[in-house]
Amino acid sequence: MREALRAYYVASFAGCFLPSTVGADAMRVAAVSNPERPSAAVAASVVVERALGFVAAACAALLSLGLLAGLALELPPGVRAWSLAILGASVLAVVVTLSGPLAAWLEGLSTRLEGKSRLVGWLGRFLAAYGLYRHQRGTLALFLLLSLLEQSVPVVGTWLAALALDIPLSLLMCAAVAPLALLFTRVPVSVSGFGMVEGLYVAFFSLVGLETTHSFLLGLVANLSVLVATLPGAWFYARGGLKRQAPADKDRPA
Repeated sequence: MREALRAYYVASFAGCFLPSTVGADAMRVAAVSNPERPSAAVAASVVVERALGFVAAACAALLSLGLLAGLALELPPGVRAWSLAILGASVLAVVVTLSGPLAAWLEGLSTRLEGKSRLVGWLGRFLAAYGLYRHQRGTLALFLLLSLLEQSVPVVGTWLAALALDIPLSLLMCAAVAPLALLFTRVPVSVSGFGMVEGLYVAFFSLVGLETTHSFLLGLVANLSVLVATLPGAWFYARGGLKRQAPADKDRPA
């Protein structure tokens, strides 16, 4: 647990200065991988985590759409379609790739790819590790449930920030906007979501009558709070880099 906690903080802090989502994920794979934990197996776990995270975020966004439809006069064109498309694609990707027949085919494919080039061989080992998750349905269901509960964090956080800044915003308005806006920030098109979060907050909170300045400020606070929360990663990195090396054996002869 200690090793996992350290790797998560270091990767999350580094991810604040890398493309959103994929930056921190790549750092986590690098931080956790070792000869006993091949990078292909670690990468497979990260992909499964992200896939289920997209499912949970899309479900929360779908609920937000329902709330927003009752609060806003008109939804922006394409928002409902894009949200449903992300939900459908993420659910379909998880279900199909972890179903018995396809997962077995992927595992067989990994055997055929072994012995090819280094990259192709790594891809084969990744597919084999990914396919094994079809036997862990209980663990995946628990992780999905925890991910759904996690979607309430930005809602409450945005509402508390609004209270602290004396911005007129109800908890219901936050629930109608925050999950929907943050769903689109998962697309890796910006550095740690800076600029994108603020823009999405301005676009969506305007639908419930919030001023542009207040919306931008809430988005900025959301971004800065993530950066502050990951600061322990800077301390961990300063003490041991991306991977903390095991201490040298003092009794080992020179």
